Amino acid sequence: EAPTTLFGSPPNYYEQRVRSWEMGRHIYFWKFVKNIVMPGPPRSVGGHVFVKGVQALAVVGNVVDYIRVPILAVMATDPSYWIKMGAFTGASVVPTILWNYVKISDRPDLQSTFRAVATIGVYKQLYSVVSVLSIFRALFIHLPNVQHKPTISELENFNDPRCVWLQWGQPLPEPSTEPSGEVEPERISEVSEEPGNS
Repeated sequence: EAPTTLFGSPPNYYEQRVRSWEMGRHIYFWKFVKNIVMPGPPRSVGGHVFVKGVQALAVVGNVVDYIRVPILAVMATDPSYWIKMGAFTGASVVPTILWNYVKISDRPDLQSTFRAVATIGVYKQLYSVVSVLSIFRALFIHLPNVQHKPTISELENFNDPRCVWLQWGQPLPEPSTEPSGEVEPERISEVSEEPGNS
């Protein structure tokens, strides 16, 4: 669902980006790196090239975010930096204008509004800010609070109430090697008759 506000009622842009999407790609940075160098599941050569390319773009995007903060810290007092930044921001509108008013000029159903086209540069700068904020949130809020997620065996050893099969009084049947979408009716009635299962 597309956010309609920056900080208003969810889903807002901050919740979607800083607390979810962008923070997630920073948290899984090393998984992206590992996926680039590991062979992965069998697929066509074209499929491998595409998947590895997407993962490489994710890694490059993360690295760009990591160097953005020190560059800004060093160059923030240089007026020429802000002039160049403004020029690049303005130039980023050109491809959108060409796409919207030239390439799809005969498809008004696909065209964006003039306001959307004119503010694409501002959105790109806002996205840069959000990407940096998500790094700090991942480092100082998420990662220090990551907790080990127990395995099924660990849950069984602690007699965790989420292991409902322990309450049935009998072990689970061994998994069948053949796919089946059917569930035993006796097991369904047995579970549904227990207190609290309604």
